[in-house]
Amino acid sequence: MPLPDLSTIQQLSPEELAPQLLATLKEKWPRPGERISLGYIVSNLDRAVARCVAEAWGALETGGLIAMDPEDNNVYWYFITRRGEAANTDAEVNVALAMASTRRDAWHPALRTTVYTKYVRGDYDGAVLEALALLEVDVKGMTAQQALVDLFAGAVSSSGKSSSVRLVPYDADTCREVLGFASFLLRLVEANKTHGALDSGK
Repeated sequence: MPLPDLSTIQQLSPEELAPQLLATLKEKWPRPGERISLGYIVSNLDRAVARCVAEAWGALETGGLIAMDPEDNNVYWYFITRRGEAANTDAEVNVALAMASTRRDAWHPALRTTVYTKYVRGDYDGAVLEALALLEVDVKGMTAQQALVDLFAGAVSSSGKSSSVRLVPYDADTCREVLGFASFLLRLVEANKTHGALDSGK
């Protein structure tokens, strides 16, 4: 899909314009790995529109969809990355942009290793199931706060601990929401155990 008309470009956020910019880059540079230049794209645009395109370019770079060419010392040359080549729809571009905005350190430490790796690699089912398994280990044996145990049981029941429970696999948005919820529950469990240890020491 080519870039929209100039008046529309200025009304779009960088994230809204990014998928259309990537599609335009693929039309102009159809061969994977071919070098691309922002200057070439905006050369015939007025300053305000060119800056909007530059903002969308920055969003693509942040999302890992384009990257600076390592074979050239000229910082103006880029190429479409493997992730960018694989993103062929607006939705797939939006997933990459959302991943870039998902801070690993915002999650509970237990989810920052293999769970996070599975998430960014697109293994959404695997990420959720591993997160629930980690949570189950932490919750197991807790009796002091039954409401927390019930909350976990409800989360597992709703999410499904095996793919046979769900009719469709997780998508990126649902996975991100479930992992955020799992992170919240892990923090609750941690706080509960700390509070229990303090109480027992009195």
